[in-house]
Amino acid sequence: MARPGVLLERGRNTHQAADAEKPQEQDIAQLAYQFYEERGRVDGHDVEDWLRAEAQFREQADRL
Repeated sequence: MARPGVLLERGRNTHQAADAEKPQEQDIAQLAYQFYEERGRVDGHDVEDWLRAEAQFREQADRL
């Protein structure tokens, strides 16, 4: 029997499966840096770039 809050699906822990699909911090950082470079390396938009990168990964995950 599975522990409360942990579901098993085809022998895999669904929490682990969901975590495997989440982008890693390094992935978000690389995409945010790409946005920075595309803007011509203009400083002062780091938070905006980070949030935009997170949103893009979220949108990709929602489409799956």
